[in-house]
Amino acid sequence: MRCLHYGYQERGVLWRLKHANQDMAVDVNCALWSNNGDVLLAAARRGQGIALLPTFMVGADLDSGHLRTLLCDFEPTTLTLCALYPRHRHLSSKVRGFVALFAQRIGQLPHWDLIDQAAIGRSVRSTAAVPS
Repeated sequence: MRCLHYGYQERGVLWRLKHANQDMAVDVNCALWSNNGDVLLAAARRGQGIALLPTFMVGADLDSGHLRTLLCDFEPTTLTLCALYPRHRHLSSKVRGFVALFAQRIGQLPHWDLIDQAAIGRSVRSTAAVPS
């Protein structure tokens, strides 16, 4: 299967997936490498391979039926996003406000996944997508 990979590597590309609570690294045959998700999405739309992309990028294509999800029993390993700031007694109100807004807006389940969860009955953070 031709894979469309996000990254800079030219060889030895691994997709890190989780299946039945076990982490695995799958060596994939990449037809295209790019550090631009829009390029990979366009290639997937043209049927040039499968792409592991976040749902906020492919949600509309999944909803319209233009792309479909593959490997539903597999999911990418968790990616954590953290806000790091110096721990001071007098933390700037701007930093405090940003961290609070960030936690409120992103939270545990991003708003773009709420639609996917309702549509397909589960939460999907990233998906391998191919044309329908």
